[in-house]
Amino acid sequence: MVALAVLAFGAAAGVANAQSPADPQASCLGLVASWEATELSPGSLGAETSGIARSEPGVVGRHVREAANVHAGSVEACLAAFGE
Repeated sequence: MVALAVLAFGAAAGVANAQSPADPQASCLGLVASWEATELSPGSLGAETSGIARSEPGVVGRHVREAANVHAGSVEACLAAFGE
């Protein structure tokens, strides 16, 4: 299973080599959300997250909480921290 729905979607969209506009001290959730806000088309993350939430209830919330507590310093390090 994907360690974090948000990061999994980001990885598929090419986030691994991305620079997030967020402060590197932000949580992985903040870093990835910041990157998504500047790089992805409006609504794309919401559509993906909604699909995952419908297919596996509870997964998104649990993994978002995990990402909010991890501070890895970069989007790439966050992906590595969650096995992506």
